[in-house]
Amino acid sequence: MIANKSIKNLIALAVVTPFLLLASPAFADDTAITNTVKTNISNNATTGKSDISVDTEYGVVKLKGTVDTQDEAIAAITEASSVSDVKDVDTTDLKVKGETGAQTNGDAYITAAVKGAFVREKVFGDKSIDAVGMSVTTKDGVVSLSGTADNAAQIDTAVSLVKNIKGVKNVQSTVQVKQQ
Repeated sequence: MIANKSIKNLIALAVVTPFLLLASPAFADDTAITNTVKTNISNNATTGKSDISVDTEYGVVKLKGTVDTQDEAIAAITEASSVSDVKDVDTTDLKVKGETGAQTNGDAYITAAVKGAFVREKVFGDKSIDAVGMSVTTKDGVVSLSGTADNAAQIDTAVSLVKNIKGVKNVQSTVQVKQQ
């Protein structure tokens, strides 16, 4: 009798679990993230006319489509990366016309992801960062930060954010604290 009851409970759990997952906060957050990224891409002057589809699963935004230029791909990645609760941006299926290979997964991807992370921290984060005062370049996975910040804490925040970006091998910073 106990075995039959346990089996019935397992069957009931198997039937109910998919519905619980659909109603979970993670699913709602993914939908909100997708809608925000779509809006940001369509409102961006560079990507506004692009044919980029957006999907989000567990905080990972997947960009898919073909864009005309590398700048367009970078702008789309930056827009996606800047949205609150985005954990990563998958550009496997984002292509640039006339280019082959992983053009959206190398240094350009890293630079765009860093800029997006700076904007996300500035808008949604709890640490201060001067997203405008810092320039970002990437060469062979090494991110170089230059420019100015209001204080040393902002520089530390920037370096910390960069280290958490997929593909970053090293961070070099020449960012200086602004003279008061």
